[in-house]
Amino acid sequence: MESLSSTFPGVLFLAFLGGVLLNLMPCVFPVLSIKALSLVNMPAQERKRAVIHGLLYMLGVVGSFLFIALLLIVLLHSGKQIGWGFQFQNPSVVLFLSFLLFVIALNLSGFFDVELRLGLFGKALSEKQGYIKDFCTGILATLVATPCMAPFTGVALGYAVTQPPLVALLVFFMMGFGLALPYVLLASVPSFGRVLPKPGAWMETFRQFLAFPMYASTIWLIWVLSKQVGDDGVLIALAGMLSITFSIWLLKKQPACGLRRVFHFLFAFLFLGFAGFQLVFFHFEQKETDCKVAIMPQTFNSGQWYDYTPYMLAQALKTGRPVFVDMTADWCITCKFNEKRVIETQKTRDLFKAHEVILIKGDWTNENPEITAYLESFKRVGVPLYIYYAAPVSNQEERPEPQLLPEILSADAIDALFEELK
Repeated sequence: MESLSSTFPGVLFLAFLGGVLLNLMPCVFPVLSIKALSLVNMPAQERKRAVIHGLLYMLGVVGSFLFIALLLIVLLHSGKQIGWGFQFQNPSVVLFLSFLLFVIALNLSGFFDVELRLGLFGKALSEKQGYIKDFCTGILATLVATPCMAPFTGVALGYAVTQPPLVALLVFFMMGFGLALPYVLLASVPSFGRVLPKPGAWMETFRQFLAFPMYASTIWLIWVLSKQVGDDGVLIALAGMLSITFSIWLLKKQPACGLRRVFHFLFAFLFLGFAGFQLVFFHFEQKETDCKVAIMPQTFNSGQWYDYTPYMLAQALKTGRPVFVDMTADWCITCKFNEKRVIETQKTRDLFKAHEVILIKGDWTNENPEITAYLESFKRVGVPLYIYYAAPVSNQEERPEPQLLPEILSADAIDALFEELK
C-alpha cells in the first residue's frame, strides 16, 4: 500500500477502493439495502429507467463528497484545524441527523408513507417517481458515511488535504464514485440486477426490518449528543422526536375538509416547528475537557489510560517504555468497533500489561486542536488513528520509528507489535 500511496494514481485508486468498502460499513449498509430494495420493487416496465435512478443517487453521493471537500479546503485555508467527520463535532448536526434517521425509521416501520402529501407540493414531489428521493438518498449515504473510516480512506484523505484544491477534489470525487458505484451497477447492468431476488411478500418484512438499524443509529446519535452536551441534549432530542411523531400522527388523522382539517395542519406544523426551533436556536454548551494535570513519568501505571496532551505523550516517551496512542471519538463507529473487538479485550489488556505499555487516548468527540495537529503529523485527517512507539533498542537512546496501525484493527496486528520480543 505504501507504493500506491506515494503516487497520485495510486492514491486515486485507494480513494476509490475505500469508497467501495464504505458500503460494507454498519453506518452505510442499511442505506444501500434500502436502495437495493427499491430496485426489487420497481415494476418491469420501469427497469429501463433504473439507470436514471442510479445516476441521480451517484450525483447525490459525489456532489456531497465534493461539497464536504470544498468546505474542508476553505476552512483549512482559513486557518481552521479540522478533519474528516468534523461536522459530527457540532451537536446541532448530530441532533439533526438523529431526527432524520428517526423519521426514516418511522417510515420503514410503516408508521407513515412517503406518499403522505402536503398539498400541491407533496403531489408534485410524488410525481417525480422517486428521482428527488434518489438524489437525497445519495446525500444521506454520504452523511452517515462520515463517522466511518474504511480501509484505505485514511491514506487517501490524509493525502488529499495536503495537496492543491484540484487534486483534493479529485480524491474526494473518486471516493464518492466508489461509494455510489455498487448501486449504479445493480441498477444499470442486467447481469448484476439478476442477483436481486424476485418481488414478494418478503419485501415488506425486510423493509420493516431495515427500520431497526435506523433506530439503533438514532440511539447511538443521542448517546453521542449526551457525551457532547450532557443530559440536556438527550432531553431536547427525545422531546423533538416526540413532537415529530405527534405531528406525523396528526397529518395521518387529518379530516377530509373543513375547519378541523385546518386545525390539524396548524397543530402538526406547530409541533414540527418545535423540533426545528431546537435545531436552529438552542445553544448547546459543549462539555469542557477536564484540566489535564501533568504527571511524572514514574507514575504511569500499566493498563491505565491517560488523556492525550502533547506534554503527556512527551513524558511517556521519556520513560523508555513502549507507548500505544489511540485517537478516537464517540461518534466514530469504526473506533467503537475496534475498541470492543480488539483493544478492550482481555487478551489485549493482558498483552499491554505484560509489556508495560503506556496507554494514551485522545478523545476527538468535540473539537480539539491538539489532537487535530497530532493527526496531521501522521498525514491523517480523521479517526481512528493508532500509533505504537516501541521501546528503545538496547544500547540505543532513540526509539524506532513509530508504527502506524491499520484503521480496522485485528488481534493479529496487536500481536505483531510484540512478536520479536517473544
